[in-house]
Amino acid sequence: MLATSRPLESDCALRDAAKEPTRTITAINVNGETTASAEVSHVLAAPGGNQVTWGAISGATGYNLYRSTSSGAEHFLASVASPTVTFLDDGSLTPTSTAPPSTNTTNVDGTLLIDVLRFKGRAFYVEKASQRVWYAAAGSFQGMLTKLDLSTLTQLGGTLIQVISSTRDSGDGVDDYIYFVFSSGEVLAYQGDDPSNVNRWSLIGLYHMGAPLGRRAHARFASTEIVLTKDGFQTLDEAIQNARVELVDSFGGKIFRACKSAAQQFSANFGWQALYYPRGNFFIANIPLGADNFQQYIKNTNTGMWCRFLGWNARCFAVWQDRLYFGTNDGLIKLADVQQTDGLRQAYSDDGTPITYNALTAYQKFGSPGLKTHITSAKITANMFDGSAISLNAFADYRTRNLPPLAIPNEVTQGQWDQSPWNTDAWANGNAADPADSTPNVYWRPIQIRTGFATAISMRYQSRVQNVYWYSTEFLFSQAGVN
Repeated sequence: MLATSRPLESDCALRDAAKEPTRTITAINVNGETTASAEVSHVLAAPGGNQVTWGAISGATGYNLYRSTSSGAEHFLASVASPTVTFLDDGSLTPTSTAPPSTNTTNVDGTLLIDVLRFKGRAFYVEKASQRVWYAAAGSFQGMLTKLDLSTLTQLGGTLIQVISSTRDSGDGVDDYIYFVFSSGEVLAYQGDDPSNVNRWSLIGLYHMGAPLGRRAHARFASTEIVLTKDGFQTLDEAIQNARVELVDSFGGKIFRACKSAAQQFSANFGWQALYYPRGNFFIANIPLGADNFQQYIKNTNTGMWCRFLGWNARCFAVWQDRLYFGTNDGLIKLADVQQTDGLRQAYSDDGTPITYNALTAYQKFGSPGLKTHITSAKITANMFDGSAISLNAFADYRTRNLPPLAIPNEVTQGQWDQSPWNTDAWANGNAADPADSTPNVYWRPIQIRTGFATAISMRYQSRVQNVYWYSTEFLFSQAGVN
């Protein structure tokens, strides 16, 4: 991808070759100097000296010319500024003692670049375990890269982890800004499009937020960026404006304690990632519990509610052509969110294994808040095929308990003409576009009596042929005393 250590034989090929003396050319930029071109000897090619010509190098700010001495080795003779690609060697200059460099210092080693952001037509690359970023020429993503060292501006130190762009209105109108996020939680914000031009690049702020949980622990959502930090899951604006003083976690919402707890326990693990999946209306926060053990906090972007996925050991996620894919530890790439319309008989399952749904309502105080309540039965509206396999249980006064095993539902699956085994699959009903959705049904269920001042209902079900929707719940209860 990057030309990092390439000699200049092809781009700076010297012309007018002859016997003596020999000369080589190197290209230079603000970072350093390339290795030299191949040695080429020259004879008189212009009045008063030898005319040396070479091809231009993209991103070079100038060129160094080296000429051989009586010992036969090349030493520095002169420099010319870009875009000049010729030099008249008239013999008036004497080579110094400086030899051509043995390594290319104009570019960073490409294997050290761990992240990239395209910002205002320019590619910015993060150098691993450093406080440096490298940027390409406008409209390019390769060639000579220019170093932008941020170490003199940081107050807390740390290494550069993320480069993020976000849209803000700073009072002068809406504009895109670039943010450099360090492992310490320090953030440098810049405005402009050319770091080499002080008139087109300016520092607009230095901020502090919770330490980021990894270089992939952020994702664009709407016009802002969501960042996963040790302070919770926040929009970038929330994170930098509150500076860790006030806990305002409107994106993480009610799960902010769970977010902070996960960050405290697993922040050192690799695999934290944020991703927005528009087709499923999911915002995914991938949490690495261990090297091969992951869980996900999922936000429904339609309702704003969160849930947790267990047993989905996805190391990384990506959205391609509006579909969700994930990678596994054994190197496989799999399609997620498989649906009936994909033509698979066991859509909505985990490779054929039933998916277990486990939900708990908020604790509620029925009737008079000062009196206890007996919950006797509940009516739920849901789309499950087999209502008899729904497990409903009550918890009282914020105490949970062990629950009985789930029943295996007798589910209706949709047969496919000339594909499904005869007399095995039943024809589904309900949503014609996706029969596995079914239609809402009303189920009354008795509940083992639980008495308490605050009561919650647990609903559990397992399925391998449909997405489960729980629409509403109604309760039958009687008022009790205070004991």
